Amino acid sequence: MIKKLFFAALLVVSTLVACKEKFDPQLPSPGVGYLIVEGNLNPGNDSTVIRLTRSYSMQGRPLPLAEMNATVIVEGTDGSTQPLLMTSAGFYTARRLNLSFTQQYKVRIKTGDGKEYLSQLITPLTTPSIDSIGLKRNESGASFYVNSKGTENQSKYYRWDYDETWEINSYYNSLLIYQENANLVRDRLPAEMEFQCWKYDTSSTILLGASTALSANVINEKTLLTIPKLDERLAVRHSLMLRQYSLSKDAYNFYELMKKNTESLGTLFDPQPSELRGNISCINDNNAIVIGYITASTVSSKRIFTTLPDWIYPQICELDTVPLDSIQDFFVGGGMIPVLTGYTPRGTVDYYLASPGPCVECTRRRGNLARPNFW
Repeated sequence: MIKKLFFAALLVVSTLVACKEKFDPQLPSPGVGYLIVEGNLNPGNDSTVIRLTRSYSMQGRPLPLAEMNATVIVEGTDGSTQPLLMTSAGFYTARRLNLSFTQQYKVRIKTGDGKEYLSQLITPLTTPSIDSIGLKRNESGASFYVNSKGTENQSKYYRWDYDETWEINSYYNSLLIYQENANLVRDRLPAEMEFQCWKYDTSSTILLGASTALSANVINEKTLLTIPKLDERLAVRHSLMLRQYSLSKDAYNFYELMKKNTESLGTLFDPQPSELRGNISCINDNNAIVIGYITASTVSSKRIFTTLPDWIYPQICELDTVPLDSIQDFFVGGGMIPVLTGYTPRGTVDYYLASPGPCVECTRRRGNLARPNFW
């Protein structure tokens, strides 16, 4: 009986595999994508940046298309107008807007295709300062969290983003380098040292919090990011630069819906995709779709450094012996890098000890040799 069931199951699986075909729905894709607007109007002394991009097919370009040479103006109910200038592809910046907390503002955008977009009126908010950033460790790794406390008069809705910087060190600090055009091993010059590098990353998820369910306007140990054990980011020294924003209730609801649409879909029990309606629309073309939400708040920021001497980042970096008559075979192309010199009893060079490139030169691990100015 069991054997019959096995063969029956095998027949069903074989049939399903044989009938499997690639499904291509051939959905229409507009030649020019939907406009995407991202930004926060900063009433304080810091600069304001609004990013404009175009949506694209998932089978198309790997990065959003920057919206170039648009006109971006912040207009106040007091009659003021302040332009933002394009400082890099898709990024429009004003060094200081000097917004008043007693006024409201809207953003007007004119794109090269003749369309004009206008945001709803936005009231600037003050953001509480960040009390502290902490770290918790467990068997799985380490998690960073934030604590913050606002007044009852401040918004109880929050958003965060961050920048990460971490130092990486090569397994071997080699003072030797292979000079290919002369087929010889020589001492490294100071500018050729590659033991110490830095790497960078930014937050890629939507981080939200609210204190509406509490009696006080307090955020307690909100998890920001988790670093799994054996990750290189905490192997030497790590820096986290956190920024905190206050949100209106409508802005919070928009980001929460976006978070659900982008991070919580994939199973039958996840929430279904919802249409994102932001606070900006096209005023001269009812069919033009725009995605995004412009907020206005001061920005609170805090940087912390973390060093965990007992954090383990495993590397397999064995040393191989390279005879003098084989250095070209080993070192051309940089697959292996000389680390140490072996000498004969008479003091002449006999061989070299070498290791794979990523174990010796930190740039092979996509590190940057330039020390950050805050390090």
